Amino acid sequence: MSDPLTFHREISTTDLSREGRHFTFAANDDECREIGDFLGLRALRSLSATLEVKRWRKQGVSVEGMVHADLVQDCVVTLAPVDEAIAENISLRFELRDGRRRPARADTEQEIFVDPEAADPPELFDGPTLDLGPYLVEFLAMALNPYPRAPGAELAQSAFPASDNEAQGSTDRGKDNPFHVLRHLNKGQAK
Repeated sequence: MSDPLTFHREISTTDLSREGRHFTFAANDDECREIGDFLGLRALRSLSATLEVKRWRKQGVSVEGMVHADLVQDCVVTLAPVDEAIAENISLRFELRDGRRRPARADTEQEIFVDPEAADPPELFDGPTLDLGPYLVEFLAMALNPYPRAPGAELAQSAFPASDNEAQGSTDRGKDNPFHVLRHLNKGQAK
């Protein structure tokens, strides 16, 4: 996974066992500011993760745990700050890229069936270390409320109020209607 962020949390995969190891990560203030800017947040106060990392299959890695964040977004109605606390489960599988795996065939003759409930295929990684930082940011991004609303925010309070015609539900827009001039073309006269 390539990422423009500098939030990196690398772990060594050479000494992992099937029993696993416990990891705790936390972003510092500068990293929180950078991640918040990257995700378009008003503020990211904290980002942390508690993970259990285990050996999976022969050379794979399994990551299970929780990502926690405390952040502020803009209300979609009033642009007022909206506090949000996130606790998101994380579950990932990684497989060592070794070149022995054959790529899937692109057969245009057969229909492709995708089960939305099935587990995602494992991510590939290249070496003895695995960088979990970008994946933590990805899980945070997926957990964000896409339409945060301040308590009690109504559309009448919108930072972008509707025009008078829209507010009254008027369909007669007269000269505001760009097609008003075209009405006379049927009669052969343009005003």
